[in-house]
Amino acid sequence: MVTGLSPIGNMATQLASDISDTMMLAGSEALAAALFYYGTTKEAADRGIATAGPIYDDLKQRFVQKSRRFPPKTE
Repeated sequence: MVTGLSPIGNMATQLASDISDTMMLAGSEALAAALFYYGTTKEAADRGIATAGPIYDDLKQRFVQKSRRFPPKTE
């Protein structure tokens, strides 16, 4: 019985891995598209396009850039 379930378990594990990979890729593509839209909206707002300003103000709350600085070394 156990040896008969082993191939099914292996297929289930592979399926779970494939689903995880697909979710990661979809999230990555969605983030790339969102960042592109945010960037073009920011550029339009910087150029003075009136309708872009409120959209950019709303989006910039969601795209807060965190500091990339490393913490100071303590000795």
